[in-house]
Amino acid sequence: MNRPAACFLLALSITLPRAVYAQKQLLPAARALRQTTAISKGPEISSVSTRMGLAPKVFFDPLIPYSNAEKLLAKNLRLNARAQVQKPISVPLPPRLSAQKRKQRQMAVFDAHAAEMMVNLQNPFLWDLMPVAASAFFVEETYQGQRYLWAVTAQHVADLIGPDIYAHRTFEEGSTLRFPLKTAVKGNAGMADIALLEVPPELAELVRPISLAQQDAQPGDVLRSYGFFADDLRIVHNRRVLAVAPNRAITSFEFADYDRSGACGGPVLNENNEVVGVHVGSSSNKKESYVVPVSWLKNLLYAAHHNGIYEQDLVLNGRTIGTINIDEYIYSLNVKRNGATVRSLVPWRMEFQVDYNQLEKLLSPAQGDEMEIIIIKNGTVQTASDDQATRRMLTVDLKTGEVEQTDLSSNP
Repeated sequence: MNRPAACFLLALSITLPRAVYAQKQLLPAARALRQTTAISKGPEISSVSTRMGLAPKVFFDPLIPYSNAEKLLAKNLRLNARAQVQKPISVPLPPRLSAQKRKQRQMAVFDAHAAEMMVNLQNPFLWDLMPVAASAFFVEETYQGQRYLWAVTAQHVADLIGPDIYAHRTFEEGSTLRFPLKTAVKGNAGMADIALLEVPPELAELVRPISLAQQDAQPGDVLRSYGFFADDLRIVHNRRVLAVAPNRAITSFEFADYDRSGACGGPVLNENNEVVGVHVGSSSNKKESYVVPVSWLKNLLYAAHHNGIYEQDLVLNGRTIGTINIDEYIYSLNVKRNGATVRSLVPWRMEFQVDYNQLEKLLSPAQGDEMEIIIIKNGTVQTASDDQATRRMLTVDLKTGEVEQTDLSSNP
């Protein structure tokens, strides 16, 4: 059975013409998922699973204990996978190859191991009700002398799939092992649309982490990404960076015509086989796709070691008026004059344009004497609230620069 859409149906719109992201329409999409039909596969995206000749996946029911035979199968698969993953990715290259051909060969060899770097995320308890799947990849870091291995995905799908997130690791033999993953820390779906998942020891030996790039993607860069499309691991090539905003890289649309189910959360790579970002959505007009830059992922890694805290300054007209954490986002801005609103903006359609260091670019404050900024934590961008959402408002006196903060959580 082909899996219905996660990224395309769960769309999060921004100000680009008819552009959608995967977080704005969560509730309507959840209802639509039940009625989604099977999708066909397009020819223009290479399929890792097809090249590997994988058999259909085998899912073990989490409510039924593994039998001894299944435990033995799991043990053998882990041993074989560990031996494979521990082998370095290398291939002898003819010395006379040009630099460009050498780079292409190296990327092709790296891509051949994509299945070792990826897992498909699902919630088996809710699959019949809401069959949503997503992609995840692995990164490794050393912090204070200790090794950490994380699974990375998009925050909006982690929220939708959770709380029971299971990683499905498929092997060349065609069998699949499933492991639970626990969300460690997450950003917000509007800005840092990424989540880090804790990797249990039994999974750590089965996967290959991908290195992080030193800098974000730049306009003109040609990237590629890995992702699961209806349970099939595929590689999307030639994603040219069209523009770079403070919080997104906007790339060309190189996906096939069929639905982009499960692609959100996949890694976007440069020609050095390094992660430069996380795929989080595509436009409804099929002209652009969107990437959270790797710098946001590094910020989230910092937050993982500091109780979920990574704060940035909010700067208005060159003056710091407060801070915003990585799991918060600006819901609205209002400019007032003599107590009456003269200009108002809800930037959830233009998160990618929000520059925390130049808030005046979003809304001209010169027209008023006061600005109100409402900041949401834990709520969705679609509703600006949920059962755990908190709200606060910064009131800035545009003449004196004085700032007053008000807790709005008790006043939805």
